[in-house]
Amino acid sequence: MDSGIGARVRAFRQWRRLSLRACAELAGIPHSTLSDIELGKYPLDRKSHIDALALALRVSPTELAGQPYPPAREDLPRITD
Repeated sequence: MDSGIGARVRAFRQWRRLSLRACAELAGIPHSTLSDIELGKYPLDRKSHIDALALALRVSPTELAGQPYPPAREDLPRITD
């Protein structure tokens, strides 16, 4: 994953007007982990975390990762705006 993924997570989170804690709860990860991801201290390289955050932020995993990246499960709902 590239180093800009944390910045994209933060930008999408702020665009959706979600607090760090609310976004982390929606994604099912600790808020401290999400904070570290946004700050670039924790690599977002687990496909399950990318998928969970993408779903919580209502973006595609590709948009979040910044590169072609298929979802872990095809049965996850596709969210379109």
